[in-house]
Amino acid sequence: MNKHSPRTTGFTLLEVLIALAIVAIALPPLLTNAIEQMNGIGQLRERTIAQWVALNRLTALRLTNHHSGKVARGRSSGRSDMSGAVWYWTVETQDTELKNFYKIEVSVSAQENGAALITLSTYLNEFTPDPPPRSGLN
Repeated sequence: MNKHSPRTTGFTLLEVLIALAIVAIALPPLLTNAIEQMNGIGQLRERTIAQWVALNRLTALRLTNHHSGKVARGRSSGRSDMSGAVWYWTVETQDTELKNFYKIEVSVSAQENGAALITLSTYLNEFTPDPPPRSGLN
């Protein structure tokens, strides 16, 4: 038979109130931190998709350059659909100190004329492409 007095088998009202006060003080900052992290994940997702859009534009420019030997000069802009959203990109070509060598910058934003979420750069040169190889079958 267990001979515990009722006083030693549970928490007092004062102990329960102190525990609730500690939880009430600690919980709001923890929730705020969790919400900030969730917002950060959304921003990271947005920047990642913007980077994909910029990389797609750079790849298209590189392929055009590879086949034609030319670099589009000046500034151009457009829009791309990716991951269920519309993204706005701007391509700007800048001269460098080297002849026929250009700096290409691609900026992507979530809104038209909005602040860029990401800007990627590459360098391309203009050249005379080699003629396509002859197959030998005539």
